[in-house]
Amino acid sequence: MGAFVSGLIISEVNYTDQTVAKVLPLRDSFASLLFASVGMLIDPAILINDLGIILGSVTLVMLGKAVIVFLIIIRFGYSLKTAVLVSFSQFWY
Repeated sequence: MGAFVSGLIISEVNYTDQTVAKVLPLRDSFASLLFASVGMLIDPAILINDLGIILGSVTLVMLGKAVIVFLIIIRFGYSLKTAVLVSFSQFWY
């Protein structure tokens, strides 16, 4: 569907705006259907049994992201205070 809309925009067809307006609600419906179907594939028993591994992985990714952002901010020459604030702000987004 994305390729179809992109092709319409690039080709500059006279009815592009009208077609895109009709296709966008379908895009949202398909995205909702995708996330709902993936969510139904998750087995709650596995989540409960492997809760430690899941929480550890999430913590590792969050800390790794903070460290990488910290190093990038320092490398760009900003102050230590700015680097710490920006890297810790990654935990809320």
